[in-house]
Amino acid sequence: MQPPPPTVSTAAVSQDNATADLSFTQALNQTTPEEDTNIFVAAQRGDVATLRALLDSGRARATDRDPQNITPLHWAAINAQLPACRLLLDAGADVDALGGDLVATPLQWAARGGYLYVLQLLIAHGADPTIADSQGYNSLHLVTHSSSIMPLLYLLHQPVGADSRDAQGHTALMWAAYQGDALSVDLLLRHGASPTVQDDGGLTPLHWAVVRGNRVAIRRLVEKGAVLGA
Repeated sequence: MQPPPPTVSTAAVSQDNATADLSFTQALNQTTPEEDTNIFVAAQRGDVATLRALLDSGRARATDRDPQNITPLHWAAINAQLPACRLLLDAGADVDALGGDLVATPLQWAARGGYLYVLQLLIAHGADPTIADSQGYNSLHLVTHSSSIMPLLYLLHQPVGADSRDAQGHTALMWAAYQGDALSVDLLLRHGASPTVQDDGGLTPLHWAVVRGNRVAIRRLVEKGAVLGA
């Protein structure tokens, strides 16, 4: 199992995962000159006044794409700009637009950061949490990567399977166990995640918990019937 994608914002990138998802991080670090402020920059900054002016004048549309095929809603979502997200959605932004090198939705970008209120807004507008990006991660996997408990709890109440798998057969519980996130492990178990499911390599959540040596996570998995197997 490779380390999970980093929790990314325009302010910081996790040092432990600095080499993961370089294309995503590079996209977030792009800048546009001050004098050339456009709808994408305004969305990143949460500049609602500029967004409204651009949209009302017809100089930009909520469905526009930048050179990386990324929409303004993606940029607003990854920067937790809730009012900007709301304005763009009201202006006709595609809530499930696929964009960027990872071919991901705005919901997936918000899930990476664990942004609860953005997740709630997007799902209220019909965002699909089951869509997988080019790495096979859906929004449940990505919010688990963020180690954010409340967003994880929220997504566990959405129509996405607790045991949904990524491209290598890893479940959210496996990721939580690998990361040593005891609270996430407990929450996933309480919401029906299987402690005995195996990934494509035949490894269970308990195997991944042992990798990190998190005793609390290991104990909870064993209590739920997890085994290391042969």
